[in-house]
Amino acid sequence: FSAMITLFPVVSAIDDRTQLLGLYKKAAKTIAFIVTFTVASLIALNQPVLALWVGPDFAHQSGTLLILHSITFGILAVAVVAFQLADGVGLPTFGFWVTLCVLLIGLPLMLVLIPYGNFGIAVARLSAFSVVIPGVVLLERRVFGETQKRFWLENGLRLLSAGAVAGLTQIL
Repeated sequence: FSAMITLFPVVSAIDDRTQLLGLYKKAAKTIAFIVTFTVASLIALNQPVLALWVGPDFAHQSGTLLILHSITFGILAVAVVAFQLADGVGLPTFGFWVTLCVLLIGLPLMLVLIPYGNFGIAVARLSAFSVVIPGVVLLERRVFGETQKRFWLENGLRLLSAGAVAGLTQIL
């Protein structure tokens, strides 16, 4: 979020959609890069990180939760670019509607998955925040007239490959 604050104050001043799209893509790529390697590291090293941070017993019981939460908040971190874009182009209700959808999906799921404890809550949270992805697609269509499928596929494949290699390297 802090990185987006520095990149996006100019959004409301840009009238040219091509220039706005370029800024959006650069910001999204930058944040996705940071998030990919952070999440890959937390997935690969969840046990050692937690063992050093809060102790080996906690790490043994919470490694899977760190993985799920890392993915969840990674999705949200990348989506911050879209939230900033929406605010900058005069669509502040985008954040409200996405948050409402997250709440309407997450709350019932959490209630259903309570018997599974913290793991169930983490799965419910990940499922609920996954709604952000279609929200970004709809926002792109509204602002730019089309979704950025090729951009997300190309960068997604590159970053997932690089993140997987980084994670495997860290494990080894």
